Amino acid sequence: MLVELAIGDAYGAGYEFRNPAFVEEYNSLTRYIPHELSDVGGLYTDDTQMSIALSELILEQKELDSELIANKFVECYKRDPRNGYSKKSRNILNASTTGSDFMSLTDKNRVSNGAMMRATPVGLQDSVDEVLHLSELQACVSHNTDQAILSSHAISLCVHFFHRKNGELNELKSFINEITQFDWDYNWKGPVKCDAIETTNAVLSSLVNSKRSFSELLKLCVSYTGDVDTVAALSISIASLVGDFKKDLPTFLYDQLENGPFGRDYLEKLDEKLQTRQPYACEG
Repeated sequence: MLVELAIGDAYGAGYEFRNPAFVEEYNSLTRYIPHELSDVGGLYTDDTQMSIALSELILEQKELDSELIANKFVECYKRDPRNGYSKKSRNILNASTTGSDFMSLTDKNRVSNGAMMRATPVGLQDSVDEVLHLSELQACVSHNTDQAILSSHAISLCVHFFHRKNGELNELKSFINEITQFDWDYNWKGPVKCDAIETTNAVLSSLVNSKRSFSELLKLCVSYTGDVDTVAALSISIASLVGDFKKDLPTFLYDQLENGPFGRDYLEKLDEKLQTRQPYACEG
């Protein structure tokens, strides 16, 4: 799940907010295109790094609260500083030494997609109630708005539906709609802004309208244009839990994915541990 998240993130990063003509010409799954802030392809961004942070916390079995979550976000960034965050977020992380610093410097009244982009590990919890609780808790650390929390719920519920409930893709829409009580757009078209609701709409549309092929799904996500690294990362990560998706991504996407201290091998180990972990504990 995390490896696929990083692949979608790293591949999509090269097309993030690029000209539609550029996306149409190069979105063919033949190579990683470097992000505009880097001259190297195959590097993941904040989507994956913050998902790693939540995954590590879940595995540490601590009683989770907002400050612990914020501490972990700062810790993961400080040990592995990288591009891919917004300029404002990088400045906040660079200025923070603790989670308390991070939360005090962050404007939480945001409807952007920064909370839902990291929500996939939350969906591995044992019950819907646990998923909803932890999803909201982690969102409010940086995005304490109804839109951000709702979108975080939807993404983590997708993971829960396929991982814990062994759900079928054609049942996803009714499951998400019933729990979130929101009218999601499952036929998204066009560019995706850094907006929580829009990004969730694009992810849900990609999943339910896909041809059940990883390759076709990844190309579809990037073809929207806009904030496509987040759409691709979440969609591929969720699809990795769907049994009848054709796992036909080109091997270079795995082989050329960054593999430093927190790269592909590390993500594979986290994935293995997450599958066998015990339920997390969190502050009520």
